Amino acid sequence: MGKAPGRHYRKGITLTELFDLFPDEAAAERWFVAQRWPNGMRCAHCDSADVCERKNRKPQPYRCRTCRKDFGVKVGTVMHGSKLSLRTWAIAIYARRTPSVVASERS
Repeated sequence: MGKAPGRHYRKGITLTELFDLFPDEAAAERWFVAQRWPNGMRCAHCDSADVCERKNRKPQPYRCRTCRKDFGVKVGTVMHGSKLSLRTWAIAIYARRTPSVVASERS
């Protein structure tokens, strides 16, 4: 009886590992910020680097001091206006752009 290839032969990550990457909204937002602004946060409206995080994060988590507009990671993207959580978007985007997400793992 032949042995099935073990986990070390598979490429990609399991669904469990994918969900562990984004355990909550804060982790998903950190991932989006790192992906969208790898060289530091910029205003989604005017591209200024003079931005700050709002203490109460309302109505949006960030504010531009130059154009005085509020924004979040969804502004100016396909996610803008979506009611889906950042965690849902992050899992979907990560799964789509990762070559292989293994649905199940057998020992």
